[in-house]
Amino acid sequence: MPNEVRDAERAANARGHMEGRRRADRANRAACDADSVLSGRQPVARLDTGARDTVCPHCGAFLWREERATLCCSGGKVNLDPLPAPPPLLRELWTGDTLEARTFRQHSRRLNTALSLASMMTREVRPADGGYAPSVIIQGRLYHRVGPLQAREGERPSFAQIYVNDPDCDDPAAEAALRLGHVPLPRGTREPERARLLTLLEQLQVLLRQVNPYVQDFIHAAELPEEEVQQQRLVVSADARPADQHPRRYNRAEGFREVAVLMDEEPVHQDIVLRRRADAEGPFLQTVNETHRAFEALHFVLLLPFGTDGWQPDLRQAVANGRGDVRGVSLMQYYAHRLQLRPDLDDSLFRAGRLFQEYVCMAFARVETQRLLYLARNQAGLRAELYQRLQDALPGDAERELAGGDRVGQRVILPASFTGGPRYYQRR
Repeated sequence: MPNEVRDAERAANARGHMEGRRRADRANRAACDADSVLSGRQPVARLDTGARDTVCPHCGAFLWREERATLCCSGGKVNLDPLPAPPPLLRELWTGDTLEARTFRQHSRRLNTALSLASMMTREVRPADGGYAPSVIIQGRLYHRVGPLQAREGERPSFAQIYVNDPDCDDPAAEAALRLGHVPLPRGTREPERARLLTLLEQLQVLLRQVNPYVQDFIHAAELPEEEVQQQRLVVSADARPADQHPRRYNRAEGFREVAVLMDEEPVHQDIVLRRRADAEGPFLQTVNETHRAFEALHFVLLLPFGTDGWQPDLRQAVANGRGDVRGVSLMQYYAHRLQLRPDLDDSLFRAGRLFQEYVCMAFARVETQRLLYLARNQAGLRAELYQRLQDALPGDAERELAGGDRVGQRVILPASFTGGPRYYQRR
């Protein structure tokens, strides 16, 4: 085939591919436009899931007709304490119909970021051509990080440092302006809306000082003499006193609610060590371990204003199995139970709009990370079963490369049971 014909075919195929992408982008945008869907301009195929009128006999969760009681509480095995109802101010903002409440819900994620004690960091993948992406794509792990209690000289305070910078909130307007300066607002945000956001921040930062134990403890730690902070080794432990540690290893610090004193030992990797300033040689930010009980509470301060503990490895199921053993609650079971509506329980979590979506994305990424870590640590049991299948699937050049020893890093085999992995799709 002449080169000119081949080049013309390639160009035509590329144009067809790009046009298909554009049509798909336009369809996705139209499907996400509520006005066009509700007005009938954009037809949408009907999907009827029936009424949500089934109630789990074990935990009381509302279920769709095709859902089973094993989804929400594993048939009564998981029984978590409900999240406490928020303070009256927050409850009114989550449920009210005032202009302030609507502004709060519209900007719930931005306001939470401005008020949180820990930052959330991840790598979000966007289309290379800058096109529309209807889904959030996260590459790698999702981190929550905590910095020292005081900002570096010449830098603006952020996150927990803002609470410490003005412990008594003597100038709430200036503090609110500092917080809003860390959060980019949409283009076209008008001055009245910005003024409402500043007013909301003023009210909420005062509220969190009153009810959030981590805010109170961080402020108290910053007010202690620096040598006392270093000498006592103040930590937010993965547990107030881990069950497998001697009672005197972690002592309750005077004047603190969630912070403990680590006695004469090095902290374990799950502990969050409170530092007045960044170490000269150490990292500026600490990563909050994903198994830490405060992983959620330090970031989602508007969803968990009382600093409610989240999942932790020693969380146990409510009933024993057939052999009399009480098994642990997995992260998947924890979030499957937490993300359910139940009668007579507070529903603020589900009213949080974009902040609720961020919480769900965090939960998914956290569960996925735990599953991948489990598979990485249990490769011995997986490799023998799947190695031959892996070799058969490799192209010849890759197989020769492996045989020759030209391999970088450690190979981790994902079995077909791992949703989204290559063998999962091969099986389908």
